[in-house]
This record gives sequence, C-alpha cells and structure tokens, in this order.
Amino acid sequence: TDLPKCHAIPCLREDPQERRTGDGVQVISQMDMYTDVLFAVYHEKCCPTRYLKAVCMEYIKTLALCGIPLQAYMIRFLIDILIYAVPPDYTTLHQYLQYHVIEDHIPIALQLLQFKAQYPPAFQLALDMLSRLKAYPEIVEVFVA
Repeated sequence: TDLPKCHAIPCLREDPQERRTGDGVQVISQMDMYTDVLFAVYHEKCCPTRYLKAVCMEYIKTLALCGIPLQAYMIRFLIDILIYAVPPDYTTLHQYLQYHVIEDHIPIALQLLQFKAQYPPAFQLALDMLSRLKAYPEIVEVFVA
C-alpha cells in the first residue's frame, strides 16, 4: 500500500544543543516524542493506526521500564488512538484500563466519560478510576450532571 510521506516538523521549542548530556548524548523529551514523532505521524496518516498504537505502547513501556513517569498527554493520545481507530479498539482500551497499563488520573477519567455513549463500559471504568483516586467531588459531579 502506498502511504503518504511524512513531512518533518522542525523542533522550535529550544536549541537542540542545550538538550545534550555531559557526554554529548541527545536528550529527547516526552513532549518532543509526542509532537515531533507520534502526533506528526498520526496527523499525516503515514502509517496504519495499529502500527502507531504499537509504537506508542512500546514507548510507554520503555518509559515505565526506565522508571520515567508518563505525562498525561501521552495517555490521552493513546486513548484517542484506540477510540478513533477504524474500527474503535474498545477491547484493548478496556484491558489497558483494567490492568492499570493506563495510570489513574482525573483528566483521564473525565476523558473516558466523554465516550460513554459510544462505549457504555467507559462510564464504569471512569467511576472506578475516580474512586481509586478518592476524587469524591468529581464522582458527585458525574452523578449530578
């Protein structure tokens, strides 16, 4: 299959020379990986969604193995990939949530609530996450809304 070529997006946030270790190794932040690689590939539709999902999960797994905390925007991106895939990959999303591959965060739970019409179990998954976080005001707000 012929896929469109990706266009490189220059990193304009800071001087790349300032992001090197003492021995000259280039440091790539999660934000760099997200904006300049993952989101750019997703936006340009350079590869199948299943491949991008696998790359994203490998990156997340590597961060976890190195003990680097995962930023919430990476989790939201993974959820978006799963939800907006054609067809949506609700089973994988459910497993990632159930087995805590996706860490508990209030914004993630609120994101899940947005998909309760398309995937009804998302409502319970979101409430369970809020409950584990002891985010009782948010739980009350969900039921009142």
